[in-house]
Amino acid sequence: MARLSFSPDEWERLLDSTTVPSAVLEDLVAEWLVVHGHTDAARSLRSPSAGQATPGTSGSDLRRDIREAVLDGNISRAVELLGVSAPGLLKQRPELEFRLWQQQALDCISRLEWDAALTVVLERLQPLARAVPSLCAQLEDTMTLFAFSEPAFAPDACFLEPTRKASAGVSEGVAAAHASDGAPEVAEGAATLASCPPASAAVSDDDDPLSGQHLLSDAHRAITAAAVNAAVLEHRSESSTSRLDLLLADMAVAEEQLEGEHLSSFPRMRGRPAAKGGMAEGSWSSAERLAQAEVDASAVLAHLVRGDVADDG
Repeated sequence: MARLSFSPDEWERLLDSTTVPSAVLEDLVAEWLVVHGHTDAARSLRSPSAGQATPGTSGSDLRRDIREAVLDGNISRAVELLGVSAPGLLKQRPELEFRLWQQQALDCISRLEWDAALTVVLERLQPLARAVPSLCAQLEDTMTLFAFSEPAFAPDACFLEPTRKASAGVSEGVAAAHASDGAPEVAEGAATLASCPPASAAVSDDDDPLSGQHLLSDAHRAITAAAVNAAVLEHRSESSTSRLDLLLADMAVAEEQLEGEHLSSFPRMRGRPAAKGGMAEGSWSSAERLAQAEVDASAVLAHLVRGDVADDG
């Protein structure tokens, strides 16, 4: 039996022929907005005059404020709010605390504020790396950026094995250079780095290729914010995956099945999330999937704007 093939226009017409009640779609989008910390947008979507309640907004304003603090680069404020919203979370999840302070260090590096960045490394990141050796590889990645006058253009190879094995030595050299320029306290940081296990021996939670551009990008900051939001929800025994996230994951599986069994070609959703939902503890690649889910859900919002859903009447 010959497999079918659809052009983009034909596939779009098939999608347009499917009617979805606007109330159903609004419920899905409103829940997604609340889960991902966009509480104000969720309230704006639902009309109080029409008697529409925003689902699950109780207690979500703090998560919204935490997300905004991370995105604005105010990590101290985010940590303070986390102590209120999820007491004890950072002590239970040192990799989360590390990721937050690493973001502050990266923000300083992106502005070429080297002294401020070194202060964050010495006072925040290194104590955590001492306690959790698996964080040493990420510490080395951050310190590697100090070797470049334009850190955003640090070569990708600096963050990959076997080059990564030498990053502790590079960082030690950079720290020593800063010490000779009048910052002797950095020598202590170099000693700490030297005492860390080699990157090959330390298990990193981030398996994705890195680059200076990635570490200093807005996307990296958004991934950190998404990871913190998911961790707060899990700490409070609430789901970090909305129904829309699950539908997108189901769609990814359905596309795989259609392509393998029935269709030779058809337009696939770009940037869809992996089939597995939620964020496993300590898994930053899962956090990236959560951040990518925001991109996918925006496509659903675009359909709303274009009027591709049916009215309830």
